[in-house]
Parts: sequence; structure tokens; C-alpha cells
Amino acid sequence: SSHNMSMYYNTNHINNKTFISKFNTTSHIIHAVGPDFRRRYELLGRHYNFNEAIHVLSITYYNIINEFLTVSPCKVLRLLPVSGGIFAGKFLNKLPEITFEALKKAYMTFTPKDQNKICECEIEMCIFSSDEVPLFEDVGFTQQISTANE
Repeated sequence: SSHNMSMYYNTNHINNKTFISKFNTTSHIIHAVGPDFRRRYELLGRHYNFNEAIHVLSITYYNIINEFLTVSPCKVLRLLPVSGGIFAGKFLNKLPEITFEALKKAYMTFTPKDQNKICECEIEMCIFSSDEVPLFEDVGFTQQISTANE
């Protein structure tokens, strides 16, 4: 089975935790803090390299998706790119690729049963800058245009 990762464009570190807030009867908000790639990687005493960035970001995405599967009755998970914007540091231009690879790695960490649950859901990446849309498309996200009212 395949999972649906699409992109919507609208007109603490390694041991990061997530928690969920009930927004209304059909929506929940999952709060998560991803790695700050501007900072040094404390365990190694140097900045993250590309593969390390994917690894630590995959932990954050795993925690988010796990929380989503555990608590939320929803079938659509809308995400912003974790560690995006100023937090991307030197990876700003590579963040779409790192994000896609981290999501794939997180997915592969789940049991086959949970992978099937994920495949029954939609995972949407919300991109707010039209300049970034082609970068996310180039690495495998598909584009759907949405308005802020949806």
C-alpha cells in the first residue's frame, strides 16, 4: 500500500516530545518542537550533517505521527515543515529534501500495522511561500492548491 503525502500551499532536540490539544470535536492540534539546525549538535560538538539532520527530524515526525495515530480520530494530518524558516540554518535550501526523507524514515520506523493505519490517512505539508512550492515538488510532494479558509 502507498501513503498519500501531499503539499498544501495557502494564499527540544533529539528527545523532543509532542502533546495534543483538542481544538473542537473534529480537529486537534499537536504541538511539537523540532531540532534547531542553527545550533551545534551537542553530542558531537559540531553542526549537523545532512544525514544527521534527516535522522533527528525523523524522530520529531515519528513523535507527531505516533501522537496523531494514538489520540486523534481525524484522518488528515496537516503539517508545517518542522525546523523550517530560521530554524533550518544552513539546511534552508535542502529542507524540502530533508523533510521528505525524514517523513519516509519516520514511516519506516512504525510497525506494519501502524504503517497500514498511516496509509489510511492523508499527510499534508502546508507550504506558505509560493517560492518554496517547486522545491517541495522536486523531492516528491504533490501539489494541491488550497485557500486559508479550508
